[in-house]
Amino acid sequence: VGAQQQALQQQYDTTAYNNFLAQRDWQTSQLGYYSNILRGLPITPNTTTSASAPAPSALGQLAGAGLGAASLYKLAS
Repeated sequence: VGAQQQALQQQYDTTAYNNFLAQRDWQTSQLGYYSNILRGLPITPNTTTSASAPAPSALGQLAGAGLGAASLYKLAS
């Protein structure tokens, strides 16, 4: 369960960092876009992709906790 939570948190952190980079570099990107317009170069649309993981459901969390408890019980006995 801890590894899953850590992986999910890493996905959130990665998404937040990518969003930060996109916001930081937005002005530079726009400057290049307008420069290409003035020079008459073909314009390619700026594409930004981001992914976010959905929040785990309560049922999924309970199932994970139950499996973890069962696993610990088997190890202890």
